Amino acid sequence: MSRTLPAGIKRDRGEEMKNILFVIGMPRCATTSLCNVLGQHPDIRQGVLKEPGFFVSSLRLSLHAFNSDGSKVRFSSLGYLETQEDYCKNFGGIEKEGVYLDGSTIYSLHISTFIENIKSTQLLDGLDKKFIILHRNQKERAISHYKFSLARGEEFRTFEKALIDECEKIYPNWILGGYLKGGRYDVVADAITNNFGEESLLVIDIETDSLFSSECFNKITSFLGINRYCFDFNVYRNTNIDSNNKLILLFRVMLKRLRQLNPTFFEKKFFRYLHGAVMKCFIQKSNLKDSVRDEVLRH
Repeated sequence: MSRTLPAGIKRDRGEEMKNILFVIGMPRCATTSLCNVLGQHPDIRQGVLKEPGFFVSSLRLSLHAFNSDGSKVRFSSLGYLETQEDYCKNFGGIEKEGVYLDGSTIYSLHISTFIENIKSTQLLDGLDKKFIILHRNQKERAISHYKFSLARGEEFRTFEKALIDECEKIYPNWILGGYLKGGRYDVVADAITNNFGEESLLVIDIETDSLFSSECFNKITSFLGINRYCFDFNVYRNTNIDSNNKLILLFRVMLKRLRQLNPTFFEKKFFRYLHGAVMKCFIQKSNLKDSVRDEVLRH
């Protein structure tokens, strides 16, 4: 029995529909969960890599991440795709009808480069370009992003030092840009609408719009011009963990190192399930001190 329901917007019979949807951010705003839910739709073509990051690969010689000891990690070691051939292979080709889903939140952190690259490439000729931005409380998002970076072994500073470095532009080529920058959805939204028009963008506040609801996903399918669908909202999520647990930190750092060797394997649904099951055994409630939260407001 089909799970597809009548659409709010329908295309004419025989009319080809080939779009590309960029879920560009913001980081730590449920983009992974959104992409995994959308990927259930028969008209949406989700790639092997949720975040191919191809359209900022022109910065590969300058951008870098960090290890937990402060050493730099080159862009080419982060698992992003750097050639058009690999980008197409990620989707199994982009000749078929449907909506191709690119969920790279790194695009929102380097929005000017992203827009410049997608406007200049011929790779996307014939594809209608759509964009979704998810956002939430900037203070809580910044804290979540910092904790997540710690858990992945990608941060070596205190939260306060990281914010100071960002304000003083100490690491301009850091791939994350900054924990404050990661919450500036308004800047990203303006850049998209100025270049592609207001009809190309859907902005969702995940704290007020009940993201994982039929109403919200009906809005998304209408925005994409595809049929409604009975989505299963029980999906893999990038959850926060207790970053003070040494065993968890070791586990996450080991995964990071292994992913640099074989990034494709770590996007398989089986591994996501296995990873989620392991993490549930260790997840503990943790909160940063109020002084750290106040530091976000001060900056």
